[in-house]
Amino acid sequence: MLQALVTYAQQQGLLVQRGYTPKDVRWAIDITVDGTFLGLIELGNPEQKRNPGIRFNRAPDLAQNEMIAGGVTRSHFLIGTLSVVIPLGSEDTLPKNAAKHAYFVELLSEASAVLPSLQAAVTFFNDPQQTALLVDAARQQNAGMTDKATVRIAGKFPVEDPRWYPWWDAFRGRLTGPNDSSAVCLVTGRRGPVTLTHPKVTGLSSVGGASTGSVLVSFDKPAFASYGLVQGANAAMLEEVAVGYTQALAQLISNAPRFGDIKVLHWFAQRLPDHADPFAFLEMPEERAQQEAQDEGVRALSAVRLGTPPAAFSGNRFYAVLVSAVSARIMIRGWYEGTYATLQHHIAEWFDDIRIVSAEGLLARTPAFWKILADLTAEQRDLPAPFVKALWEAAVFLRPIPRQAVQMALVRIRQSVLGTSTSVPVYAYGVLKAFLIRQNREGRNMTQALDEERPEAAYHAGRLLAVMGRLQNAANPGVNSDVVTRFYNAASTNPALTFGRLNSLSRYHLNKLESSRLRFWFEGQLAQVMAHIRDFPTTLTLNDQSLFALGYYHQLAYYRSKTHQNSERAEQHDDNTSESL
Repeated sequence: MLQALVTYAQQQGLLVQRGYTPKDVRWAIDITVDGTFLGLIELGNPEQKRNPGIRFNRAPDLAQNEMIAGGVTRSHFLIGTLSVVIPLGSEDTLPKNAAKHAYFVELLSEASAVLPSLQAAVTFFNDPQQTALLVDAARQQNAGMTDKATVRIAGKFPVEDPRWYPWWDAFRGRLTGPNDSSAVCLVTGRRGPVTLTHPKVTGLSSVGGASTGSVLVSFDKPAFASYGLVQGANAAMLEEVAVGYTQALAQLISNAPRFGDIKVLHWFAQRLPDHADPFAFLEMPEERAQQEAQDEGVRALSAVRLGTPPAAFSGNRFYAVLVSAVSARIMIRGWYEGTYATLQHHIAEWFDDIRIVSAEGLLARTPAFWKILADLTAEQRDLPAPFVKALWEAAVFLRPIPRQAVQMALVRIRQSVLGTSTSVPVYAYGVLKAFLIRQNREGRNMTQALDEERPEAAYHAGRLLAVMGRLQNAANPGVNSDVVTRFYNAASTNPALTFGRLNSLSRYHLNKLESSRLRFWFEGQLAQVMAHIRDFPTTLTLNDQSLFALGYYHQLAYYRSKTHQNSERAEQHDDNTSESL
């Protein structure tokens, strides 16, 4: 995995010397050459909801061990959070932020010997009247105290001036001293000085990580060390390797979708356009799903479904990592690699297996993975990481649908049927369909819509309940407590005990129908479904409960389809006309 990440970092130009790293900066403190404050300028696109600002690819950076070396309170150079650069904070945090601010200004003063323009920043930060203007500007613009800021002097960013590089390298060397630890790198096989501490990776706070960053490789306790080796020497890596894999992770994480408590990172050996990336359709955002019919990628999606990869991509390889974090430590939930053609074939199968008719009787949109998770639970944060991993693996590697997903789908469906959930969980039904298909690929395939010739009694029992519910609504429009709400739970688990009473209720509802033609139509519907049920099962297994739910849903979707609605209206109109004559 690390080798693949380092290779990706090389391809993306992310390999930089230790002590430097790309940083996104949102705010520029604009000052003149004499230290006069001009304004706090928001960089990047201020209209963007989560504006990251602009990226400086070679920004100074201190590792954690350098930040705390010698017990001195330090800050980063040239770029820092507004809480440190201004400084600001609560009664508890302000003293520490003030100490970091003093160190920030001290570094500017020392570096001005090689970059004289920095003396303007020192003058500015030492003038209380000028810094008061900065504080007011930050408050008026609602600037976040954790946002990063840098100085801009006479329209130029000192961070982009390479004259401070040699000074910075020498300064860092004074903090930790020379590195005498030499070993063979476990990733490259080359011998050289190994890094004792690895850089932190940010962007995982939404999946359990610390806001200040988390590490993948760390030996910060004696119990983690062996054979007298110190810190990172226990997993020897050259400094550029450690920087490379962490920079690759940081970039991939910044663009990765979050599913529950997991972020899914992926890339290809050869870069692909978005419309040829099978993962892009699995992970597509809501707005892309809504515009799917107009998107040029729909042509590639058709190719995905057909399992016919473009010749230019067929030899490509994919890599994927599932990550989460526990505070300061990164957790690798899964590491995968394979061929583009295999990936495309598997995701094509996933789309086919999960596709389902909509509640209105039309074919539902191709579901993104997040939408399936949303239909399985009210809140994605309620989804444990092992479950998300198992379902994602089912989508990407043609594995069985987890039984936990089936159980969650059945619960959500019951909530919808009983009225405790306002929306119809369409893709929960899709999960049941995929589960049954992958349980028995050699049997009769599950269809997207109504299948009147299925052999299973459980499926037709679900259909029968839908017919009985519609019959009751025709006989008693607007009834407060219908048979579906009252009996769905019992009918979907113990149909033999339930349908006896439901049959009696149906006869009562048939007798209440004023239209003889409509009564004849419902009698035909009931008879057609009953013809497929020799005996009602006593109890239903998980597979049978899935069939029951799909039968119920398919029958309702059929009734709601425009074609059937129109034909039913025509029948009722003809009946009313004949009776009036």
